[in-house]
Amino acid sequence: MQYSLNDSFGLGTRGEYFKEFNSGAGALGVYDADGDAGVFALTVSGNIAIGNLMLIPEIRLDSANQDIFLNKDIVGTQDSLASVLLAAVYKF
Repeated sequence: MQYSLNDSFGLGTRGEYFKEFNSGAGALGVYDADGDAGVFALTVSGNIAIGNLMLIPEIRLDSANQDIFLNKDIVGTQDSLASVLLAAVYKF
């Protein structure tokens, strides 16, 4: 969903859900006793237009039903992950 506040700024959100069952293709790597695993993600993004340049900051929260993400010490795992990124797109 996207909402334009004016010609130069907009906000958007999107939700995603990914599930593997019967140990799937191995993309998630950790499964419950039935061989199932799933991830739900929510992303909030902005769109900032500066002439031909579009800046797209994003904040993403992922939550899994298994511990599939590395923790902050990179020695263990956890079931959630927060990410921040900035994309830049230039139109010629």
